[in-house]
Amino acid sequence: MSRLIDVIFFGPKGQIFTRCSGCAVLASVLACAVGPDYNPSRPELPSTWRAGEQSGVSNSSTDISTWWKEFKDPLLSSMIEMGLKSSPDMRLAFARIREARASRGVVVTGLWPTLEANGSYTRSHSPAATAVSGSVKTATNQFKAGLETAWELDIWGRVRRTVEASDAELDASIEDARGVQVTLVADIATAYANYRGFQKQLEIARRNLETQKKTAEIIDKRYKAGYVNGLDISNAEAQIASTQSQIPGIESALANASNSLRLLIGKESGALVDSLATGPGTETLPPEVPVGLPSDLLKRRPDIRRSEAQVHAATARIGVAKGDYFPKFALTGTAGYASSEYRRIGHPQSMFWSFGPSISMPLFDIARIRWNVEATQAVQDQALVAYEKTLLVAFAEVETALVAYANEKEHRRFLEIAVEKNQRAVMLANKLYLAGKVDFLSLGSAQTGLYSAETNLAASERDLMIDLIALYKALGGGWSP
Repeated sequence: MSRLIDVIFFGPKGQIFTRCSGCAVLASVLACAVGPDYNPSRPELPSTWRAGEQSGVSNSSTDISTWWKEFKDPLLSSMIEMGLKSSPDMRLAFARIREARASRGVVVTGLWPTLEANGSYTRSHSPAATAVSGSVKTATNQFKAGLETAWELDIWGRVRRTVEASDAELDASIEDARGVQVTLVADIATAYANYRGFQKQLEIARRNLETQKKTAEIIDKRYKAGYVNGLDISNAEAQIASTQSQIPGIESALANASNSLRLLIGKESGALVDSLATGPGTETLPPEVPVGLPSDLLKRRPDIRRSEAQVHAATARIGVAKGDYFPKFALTGTAGYASSEYRRIGHPQSMFWSFGPSISMPLFDIARIRWNVEATQAVQDQALVAYEKTLLVAFAEVETALVAYANEKEHRRFLEIAVEKNQRAVMLANKLYLAGKVDFLSLGSAQTGLYSAETNLAASERDLMIDLIALYKALGGGWSP
């Protein structure tokens, strides 16, 4: 058996090579790592999106890493770019990546020998026999300085499995940061859409208020001339008060959206957010959304990629746990100088050294190792279930976003028709009222209908933009490798 393996040596990536005089099979075993190898899952996916046809989207796989540029709004792009640089969430995510990378570096050092320098000084007392008194106490000094080295030979791949798990955990932390980026971009765009939507609603409310005040002035003149009674004046004033009562609520929503933007963008965002007050934006919705195929979601969604990396890490941890079943081989060595006199440290005659292999193997610890292996297998099962759940959630979010976007487009189409018809109704009601053919209730009703339709259309345009943002987020857009 002593001649079975003549030489064991390691490649640059930790591979184990042997020159074996008795058994080629054993050499192939030594070149492998204990535990199961990770095989990426290949889930069964639908060929198309169920809600794709009614949503009017494209199945092309166009890059959507900078989807917000499709809105053709430079201010929105500037806010997102600033948020990606200054947001506390992004800085925190990058710090976690650095932590994971450093942790991996610590693990990798286990593949290589350790070297420690040490030194010591001791003064000891011991009895020395004499012919007269029997014994006396003498004091001696001991100076020692040297180096110690140790190298665990990773024959069974336990350390390499640990490195593999650390690599996967680093990948998971990177995907976490990408997920934060996807969420941050969507949140900034949503807050921006809310601000622009409330801004437009406020403009509509103020414009209608001015129209109602002008109408009230005309009614007041007709009342003084005796053409109408006081009921028309009271109805006109009530209409004005109703419109005025809605403005403070819109202004509060506008302020909330502005504060949300400041928080999401981070420092130095004041001037950029203040530039929103110049007036409603001119966002342009893209003619079609390239949602791609369902299989593209596996590459686009950071949460899916993170879950897959976690499964990989959990699989590698099984190999780490199983590695404890096998003996551990190590090469240890010590060299240095030892002398009772400090001046002789470094002298060839005070030099000492030792070198040799060591082996350790668990005997009465098998039960603990077995339970640890079972625990790591359970962790892998949990990671697999979490991956499956992440897939289900991701596909449900895309389908939901597709339906919401399609329905809101239809909703907006009918509201555009409603606004057009209400504008014509107000124009006719004004002519008929001035001609004395209808009372103010007809005119006021037409004006209220137009105001309601315009407000609803502005809200629908805001919701449509938010639904599109939610679709881009569900597709995993907002990051690039």
